[in-house]
Amino acid sequence: VRDEVEDRVKRGIGAAPVEKLRIMTDSQPPWSFLQVWRYLEREYGVVSMGSLYTFMLQAMWEEEEDGSLVPARTLDKMGVEITNREEALRATAERRANADVAVCTLGGSIGMKNDIMIKLAKQWHIDAAIIHLNRGCGGSAYGQMENRLALLEEGIPVLTYEGSMGDARDFDLPRTVARIDAWLEGMGIKKLKG
Repeated sequence: VRDEVEDRVKRGIGAAPVEKLRIMTDSQPPWSFLQVWRYLEREYGVVSMGSLYTFMLQAMWEEEEDGSLVPARTLDKMGVEITNREEALRATAERRANADVAVCTLGGSIGMKNDIMIKLAKQWHIDAAIIHLNRGCGGSAYGQMENRLALLEEGIPVLTYEGSMGDARDFDLPRTVARIDAWLEGMGIKKLKG
């Protein structure tokens, strides 16, 4: 997969035929309404690079001296030899407990979460962010308005919308689409033609 991605980057092949704006999100989406992301791509050429949730929940990252995030080295590459189940479990638990980048997804300080979101935005060349004020998961929703302010202070436009990842009755699709349209129009992003 790595070789394929490198080849696509070299040849300028992206995730969508037209990319006018690159966004990130912060949490789980409203799972029953994933068509919102197709709408963004199809109507505006807006591409989502993922979210703090998708980048961090199960992934392991390390922070380089320059502050950039890179995939964590495997235990083997770190010189850790696992010879039994107890060592494997202990190594996994220690790794997760000491991974600030992963901890900020469902715990940790709001400042840490702000820092990681800003790093992701800069490293992935994010133009804007959409934050789901997710009533369905308090663990990933903590600090969202502070995250919004931190991104705005970095010059990253932010849209918030309300809903629940797990309850389709707690999401207003027409209202969310209207908010998206107004937000993008306010940034000068026009709908794609035909």
